[in-house]
Amino acid sequence: MKNRVCRWVLWCVILGGVLTGCGMDDSQRMETYYDTLRAYKTVSLPGEEITYDFEALRAVNTDIYAWLEISGMDISYPVLQNPEDDLLYLTTVCDGSTYAGGSIFTQASYNGTDFNDPVTVLYGNTMQDDTMFGGLQAMYSGAESTEHREICIYLPDAVREYTVFAAVPYDDTHILYTYDFSDPYWYRNFFRQIRKIRSIGAWYDETCAPEYGDSVVILSTSMKDGSEGRYLVMAKLREDF
Repeated sequence: MKNRVCRWVLWCVILGGVLTGCGMDDSQRMETYYDTLRAYKTVSLPGEEITYDFEALRAVNTDIYAWLEISGMDISYPVLQNPEDDLLYLTTVCDGSTYAGGSIFTQASYNGTDFNDPVTVLYGNTMQDDTMFGGLQAMYSGAESTEHREICIYLPDAVREYTVFAAVPYDDTHILYTYDFSDPYWYRNFFRQIRKIRSIGAWYDETCAPEYGDSVVILSTSMKDGSEGRYLVMAKLREDF
């Protein structure tokens, strides 16, 4: 428990200073690098399942365990998790280099790598050029549309599709540290709170709201304007998956 508390305190400190910009040359260089990884997406025949070559991806970095894509958006990145350092990929790319944009990652202290947890939180930096999670807030703020509502997560042995049901500004609370989503009370309590948020840029689709037992992913990033807090995009696993 002591280690979990220390990690939580460190996380809160870092949230206040997350890097949101970098040189354009750095950004272009990293997107070019990610293009080389995107080439590991398999070209399937009609009707066959599309996936990624995880054997090749893990040859790059053994911490790569999933791939995230959002339909209609330029968000297509590997998802990483380091078993020993929850914050390693905040400013580290999967090739081991340091970069303000870091990587898309989850924390081993709170989530497994099979996406079977009740709630999985994926962290990504808000880059001013809209790379990484930089375009989330502009895309989802106050726009209850059917566009970009589908999130796809590729795993070595499965593909999971989620539907976005909420996007909200939120405070700096470490969600997985604070809420035990395996408990029905805390699961329902959290999403009731999300439903009540009336800030500018917040919306919640009651027709797609999760119920206890549903699997949810939350994309978490810093606010685009540099203000305190986080911007969260939430999606529920489709029932046919």
